Amino acid sequence: MNMHFIGLTLEFAGTLLISISVLLVHSRVVKEHKIDESVVRQIKKEKWVTVSGIILIIIGYLLQVPEL
Repeated sequence: MNMHFIGLTLEFAGTLLISISVLLVHSRVVKEHKIDESVVRQIKKEKWVTVSGIILIIIGYLLQVPEL
């Protein structure tokens, strides 16, 4: 397995995690039609997923750069 493939896979996973997190928050806001305490709690819970996604994107990028 080469570094380019690993980097591409991590970047994909990070992007997917961020996308899922955003969709979940927006779905909750649409369902509630407002931002109240339960929505704020949901956002806080999903914050780690978003941070994990960002970290994976950065690692994926760094693994792909040497291949250029």
